[in-house]
Amino acid sequence: MDKSAQKQFEQSARSFGQKLSFDFRLENHGSIYFLRPLNKSAVEWVNENIGENNGYQPQWPTVLIETRYLVQILEGLAADGLCVRLTN
Repeated sequence: MDKSAQKQFEQSARSFGQKLSFDFRLENHGSIYFLRPLNKSAVEWVNENIGENNGYQPQWPTVLIETRYLVQILEGLAADGLCVRLTN
């Protein structure tokens, strides 16, 4: 999600009086992304769907993701009803 879409989503949620709650923070670091779980459900999701031994994961449960895998992972999160906030 680009910054303008993220901002529009947040403004829309506020206008309805909803408190925003994200399960993950997604950080763009150029050639890789960090997916940081923010709650117990998020940690459980990465354990079940990615796994600590899936490639080089030195900051587990934060997941290092190559750009080529990002869309598939985000689609899986959305399908399971989890929310991600993109940060830079």
